[in-house]
Amino acid sequence: MNRALQKGQQGVVLIEALIGILIFSIGILALIGLQAVAIKNTVDSQNRIEAGFLANEIVSRMWTTGGNPSTFAHTSGTSSNATMQAWVTKVANTMPGVNTSAYTTSAGTGTAPSIAVAGNRVTVSIYWKAPGETSIRNHQLVSEINSATN
Repeated sequence: MNRALQKGQQGVVLIEALIGILIFSIGILALIGLQAVAIKNTVDSQNRIEAGFLANEIVSRMWTTGGNPSTFAHTSGTSSNATMQAWVTKVANTMPGVNTSAYTTSAGTGTAPSIAVAGNRVTVSIYWKAPGETSIRNHQLVSEINSATN
């Protein structure tokens, strides 16, 4: 009788070990997936911080020059302002996927930074495309700039 019981349990330990390895592997894969999502979110957060910093930088330059904010207008790649050209180059070097000659259209395509000026209201728009993604992300900053002559 003892022998019949042993014969029926042969290989059970092997099946238990395989099931344990399977459960462990699923757990490890889940941790790797969580790590990948965490890294992606960290990179996205860093890009948003950089975009905010760059937008604040150009607005603060507008404030400190005390001049006319319309000299900083940049919506189609034509700007004679050297400060603007340096800023656009800095945005292109800092943000991923920026093409300084591809301006945003009504369809939402294009990643070149732009500055629209309407009176004293300035709208700074920074666009970027994260690696491996098709959607274009953006950061907009709206500010009122009063010139020193007002």
